[in-house]
Amino acid sequence: KQNLDPGTLLKFQNIWTRVVQDGAAESGKSKKPINLWDVIIDANKTSNRGDQFGALDEPSNLVKNLREMEIAFRSGVYDLIEWQIFNLFVAASIIFSVVLLQVDPPESPILDFNVRQTIDRTLLIFFTSELFAKMYAFGMFSQPNPVRKTLQHPRGMPHFFSSTEEGGWNWLDFVFICISYVDLTGINIGNFKTIRIVRVVRPLQKN
Repeated sequence: KQNLDPGTLLKFQNIWTRVVQDGAAESGKSKKPINLWDVIIDANKTSNRGDQFGALDEPSNLVKNLREMEIAFRSGVYDLIEWQIFNLFVAASIIFSVVLLQVDPPESPILDFNVRQTIDRTLLIFFTSELFAKMYAFGMFSQPNPVRKTLQHPRGMPHFFSSTEEGGWNWLDFVFICISYVDLTGINIGNFKTIRIVRVVRPLQKN
């Protein structure tokens, strides 16, 4: 607007006025003239509103940061599960639970009831936490994005309930945990819990 001389600006304004009046006459609306620059300013405001609404469709910085934190946390859980020392600790815990079952059977206990109950519940919480950590790190029924790829698993670790060897071990873990909770309710399942010794093979197999 500032680059136009007054004569040229007036000429454009008159042309615009006639165009608006003709359009208003055809639509049956008011013939009140509308300044060209008012229309341009309104169009610019509309465009800015559209940009603002469009920006809402894009993830905010907060969402991006939370997503990055979630990915980093999942990666940390994954590293913990695959850590050699952690797997040795899991194997030692399983061996301890099986030996404790043989040394201190329910029929003829040698430990105080409260002590034994505390040990059993602590072990159960630990095994349950490991189970859910695997579900979270590997995904229950599908691999989480982004897929963590390693030399051992070029396509990423199979999801928890997959039909692979890893999935088979995971199913075994899941069954053992369920049996442990059934036993916690007081239902006698006999010596079936001793089968959990088979579970020791998996952590040792990774080392």
